[in-house]
Amino acid sequence: MEENKDPPQDEPDIDIFPAPPMFIYKQFEAGPNVLDPPNLEVVRQRNHSYCLFGENIRFDKQEPGLEQFGVKELFKRKDLKKNYEKALLRIVFEMHEASIGLFTFLRENPSKVHLKLEDVRLMANNLFYLLNNLRRKQSLLYLEAKLKHQIEMRKSAINKITKKVNELKAICDEQ
Repeated sequence: MEENKDPPQDEPDIDIFPAPPMFIYKQFEAGPNVLDPPNLEVVRQRNHSYCLFGENIRFDKQEPGLEQFGVKELFKRKDLKKNYEKALLRIVFEMHEASIGLFTFLRENPSKVHLKLEDVRLMANNLFYLLNNLRRKQSLLYLEAKLKHQIEMRKSAINKITKKVNELKAICDEQ
């Protein structure tokens, strides 16, 4: 008994998966070399910008400030380099004072509370900005401490090795 392996002609051909989108076919009209990368370098530097997968990405050396985002800075940038912790503490204290003032203001004028909330929002944005910049400084200090620790460990290992070599030389000289 022989089975018929061909599908019956009266049933339409139905795919389980849908057809690929039309833009896929356009990629292959130019030939098989279309998908070959033009340059195997992934990252190239050009004039303070990097070419990454064919797109130029610019990295500015100047970090964006709060004023670029439309938020007033409550600290001076030149003072920030000298006393970072002082600026951070000042904003924390001002924020605490503003939150206490918010509660008293809320009790007296509940309809105008949005004015005080705007001040608290401004202080919170400044606080988060300073904290995010502090993380970068903390990571640099951690890296510096880690490297100093590695240098000390290597110095002690070298001292142990030279001490052992000197002991072995002394034993060889005695014999």
